[in-house]
Amino acid sequence: MSPITCATPFSIQAEPASFTDKSALQTNYLDDAAFAALQECCRQNNLVYSEYGLLFDTWYAIKDGAIKNVNPSVTEEPGRHLIVYGETSSDVGEIQRKLQSLNYRENYTINTYDAALRDALDRFLEINNYKYDQYVAGGITPELQEWILTSDSLVPYVEPEVTPEPTPEPTPVPGKIEKVRNYFVEETNVLGLSMPNLVVWIVGLLVIMLIVLAAIHFFGPGSEGKVKAGGAGTTLSFAITYDGKTENYSCVVSKVLRIGRNVGSFPLNLNDTSISRRHCEIYYLNNQLMLHDYSTYGTQINGRLVHNSESKLNSGDTLQIGEHTIIITFGQKGK
Repeated sequence: MSPITCATPFSIQAEPASFTDKSALQTNYLDDAAFAALQECCRQNNLVYSEYGLLFDTWYAIKDGAIKNVNPSVTEEPGRHLIVYGETSSDVGEIQRKLQSLNYRENYTINTYDAALRDALDRFLEINNYKYDQYVAGGITPELQEWILTSDSLVPYVEPEVTPEPTPEPTPVPGKIEKVRNYFVEETNVLGLSMPNLVVWIVGLLVIMLIVLAAIHFFGPGSEGKVKAGGAGTTLSFAITYDGKTENYSCVVSKVLRIGRNVGSFPLNLNDTSISRRHCEIYYLNNQLMLHDYSTYGTQINGRLVHNSESKLNSGDTLQIGEHTIIITFGQKGK
């Protein structure tokens, strides 16, 4: 396709392999200059663009050449641009100052879009009920910046009230030796039998000891009650590779192993921004280890994409979660 000029020249190098339900071309196909030119082109030709990328009608209008350059002499770039993660600029500082004025305070690195700003934005968007996923859009879009910096109806952050814990009751002073002796001498009715408290205590302790010994006998090492290999106590082992470094991690799945940016304890490098907050879950179903994907971009199992659905897992499978490569091994359940 030949380059298309609208105020700022840009070109679309290749048609996307597949369209999503939101856009025909995600913004990660475009750099900042191209995204700015796209906005100007759509404004001049009365076309619609979105923070997610090119919509269907806009894509086909540009592809088929059904556009015009109303004002080709315009060279001024739009006032705002797409701010990508890691960028350092005064535009980032302006957003930080606005969030601070609304009490969304973090340990910001001034003028830098880092994890602190991303965490503050997450909390700000959730409280203000703004339906937007910055990881899908690829950064802080001009539309979102305009809304943050100009809206008069933004909800400030209010620290939740902390209810003080009640003052514990003072520990009662132990009674005198005579009171203790009288307690053990006093009789208690148990199952219709009257017996001294001392006897009740002795019998109770003997019953507890018998229960403990029985548990050791039936469920201790070498007993027939031991959990079979691959059963509920099966250990899953993971070899996690990211940026050329490999880390080993093991755990026992009793219910669900959650993997994502803000859930569970699974070790992921959070510099990988393609990981969703709730990326996927691993669990047993009918004696079969399963994986269910909930992420934006999906999870690959041995090169096969699983997106918003579940799939079986076998020992030795290779998972691709964002830019992390994970090899999972385990004993077969019930074997």
